[in-house]
Amino acid sequence: MAHILLSRILIFSKLVIVRRIFAFTFFISVIAGLVVRFQSIQPDPLAVNMVSLKVLRGFQKDSALLAQVLPDLTRLVGQDCRLNWMLGDVLKRLGDEAGKKAAWMRLLACHKVDVGMLIPAGRHDEDLARLIVELYPTNPTALFSLAYMVYDEKNPAEALQLFEEGVLYDPSEGMAWCYIGSVYRSDNQFEMALNAYINCCHYGDPGAPGGCYNSGRMLERLGDPRKAIEYYRLSDWEGASERIAELEKQLQP
Repeated sequence: MAHILLSRILIFSKLVIVRRIFAFTFFISVIAGLVVRFQSIQPDPLAVNMVSLKVLRGFQKDSALLAQVLPDLTRLVGQDCRLNWMLGDVLKRLGDEAGKKAAWMRLLACHKVDVGMLIPAGRHDEDLARLIVELYPTNPTALFSLAYMVYDEKNPAEALQLFEEGVLYDPSEGMAWCYIGSVYRSDNQFEMALNAYINCCHYGDPGAPGGCYNSGRMLERLGDPRKAIEYYRLSDWEGASERIAELEKQLQP
């Protein structure tokens, strides 16, 4: 009886060991398969370099190269979605606006993409900047980037909206406050301009003459020269000291 029981225990133990070996082997084979598959979908660095050089030559010299390189670039995009940035730029040069937008939409949907790296690129193309804002409407850097572009194109109303949305998420962007102040000042809304310039002054006062000096200007417009002097004293711009001297002379009894 004991002999039979011992035999069954040994058989059961062997089965457990076999099952564990099988499970371990299966696990290793799955991992190995995933590694092979991962490596197979990575673009060949040499192929990417060759395509990039052709695209660069196409941009600089021979635009016909762009059409020739398009099939290879499209194939590589299927292996790495980040290459949609290059594809979109090529399609833009070829006049395919719909294709460009589709490529950049895929780029922005790519989980490998660092949006922070794309935003500076968007400053050179309004469509890309708008797509970034559309997909990341609470990203202050994206909002500011498009706002600067639109402002430079003399669209102050849209720029103002974008700047004001941006400072909701990042109120420490001093330059944005200065732009907001400039828009309100141009519209003769001096109190609104003053509030924006004061924020610009207290958040680094970038640029010249900057937020502190312009706060003084707005306070003068609003009839408070003494307070204006206080803000002129906060300004690093050389013209501020001249204005202080003029106001102090006017205020002497």
